[in-house]
This record gives sequence, structure tokens and C-alpha cells, in this order.
Amino acid sequence: MSIISPLPSSVSRPTKFFVTVLVLTGLVSALGVALTRRATAGAPAPFPVGAAGVAAAPATQAKSGLRPAYSVTWERTLTSPDGQTRWLLVITKRYQRADGALKIVHTFYDEKGTAAGENVYFGLAGLGFFRADDESRTLVFITPVAADEEPEDVAAFLRSQPEFDREEEVRGQRTIVWRKAAEGGKGDTEEYRAPALRGLILKQVVSSARGQEVFEPTEITLGEPAGELFAKLSSYQVDYAHFEGKIREMERDGNKETAHAMRQALSRMQQARPDGR
Repeated sequence: MSIISPLPSSVSRPTKFFVTVLVLTGLVSALGVALTRRATAGAPAPFPVGAAGVAAAPATQAKSGLRPAYSVTWERTLTSPDGQTRWLLVITKRYQRADGALKIVHTFYDEKGTAAGENVYFGLAGLGFFRADDESRTLVFITPVAADEEPEDVAAFLRSQPEFDREEEVRGQRTIVWRKAAEGGKGDTEEYRAPALRGLILKQVVSSARGQEVFEPTEITLGEPAGELFAKLSSYQVDYAHFEGKIREMERDGNKETAHAMRQALSRMQQARPDGR
């Protein structure tokens, strides 16, 4: 099987929107499950899907206020329908602190398997997500996050959902596997969620006519990530201009209720990080 081969014409390289999709996919936890299910069913999401999408992120745990701390490295690959060719698309690294702060790094690869770009995001639980802009030394506020409560028993909650298929171990972590059939019955998606990591999607397999796309971990380390990985959270200034522009767009389009909710979320973020400009 070759991993260095031109991508088929039907498959495009990752875009900035795909970056955001990856970010949100990596963040969906047990706490985001209910929100995700409502959005999938067509219920209103708490914030509009724009350039930054909608994030469902964890709030403080009811009992201890802390989350499991860990670091995970994933590879996202695409394998051709005949199984003969495999393309490396993205390597994602997530660093999760017990206080809820997290960092996500996406490294994108070209057709030759060479690193072609990198995007870095930071998240603050219950507040928002930022894209690190090294050129301007700013954290660009891209979206608020919706707080939610953690189920008393995450594993039981995951097993109780209609998508539950089986349990399986992934790199030493017990996971609850959800299986969702594609529309029209052509292919399916499997999500491997780890109860011990608050329902984090550790692995995802999407099978379709174009082949099999797999998002799977290559390394999992439990414990607090190194402090210096989060240095930009304190040294970079926050830039709210991007999100303020999205609010104005909502107002111009007549979506006053959504715009109002966005302004409230922005106000909460500004109170937590008043150093914005």
C-alpha cells in the first residue's frame, strides 16, 4: 500500500473550513453529545454556523470541577476504494488541561506526504475558541462555546443512545462505538468515544464510495501537558474583530435574536479576557 500518491481529482486538499470541522470534531465530548444530536435533528443551535462553525464544548464537571488531563496525537488518512493507496491528510494534536484549557494543532500534508501548513487553536471551557495568529501575535476569537453538564455515568449515557453498536478498545482506552448509516445506505460512520475522557471521539471511520477516511490516534499520554505549550494564552493579545464582524452580519441579515445571543457570549469572553482589542 502506498501512502505517497496524488490525491484523486474528486478529493480536495483541506481548506480553512475543513480545519474548523476538524477542530470541532476533536472537541465533541460526552457533554456535547446532546447538543450534537439536537443540531443533527434540525433543532436550533446556540450560535450560527459561520466561518468558525458551532462548538459544543464541556463545562465544569459537577463533582470536582476538573477534567482528565491528556495529550493525544491523531492521523487523518484516506484509503482508496480498492485499498491499494493511502493518503495522509492531517496530523492533529490535542493537549487538554485539567482546568479545561486546551490546545489543538493541525498539520496539513500535500500530495507528496510533506507538511504543507499548520493551524493552532486554543479553547477555554465554557467561553470560547481562538486561532493563534503568530504574525500579529494575537488570539483571534472565532466562536463561543456552549456549556453543558456532564452525565452522571458517561458510559451508560453513551450506550443508551440509538447509535450504540458495540464496545472496543483503542490504544488502551475503552470506547463506546456509535455507528451511523449514511443517507441512502451507501456507507457509514463509526465514532469511538472514550468514557474516561468525557466521551471524546478517539477514533472515527467514514466509509463511502470514495474510500475509507480514518481519524485515529497514534499516541495517547495521560497527565497534564507541558505548561509552555500554553504560553500564547497569556502572552498573546485577544482580537475580537472577527467575531464582532459576524455579529454585525447577523444584524444586517435581520437575525436579531442570534446577534443578541452572540453579543452576550462575547461579553462573557471579554470579561474573562479583557485584554482584547
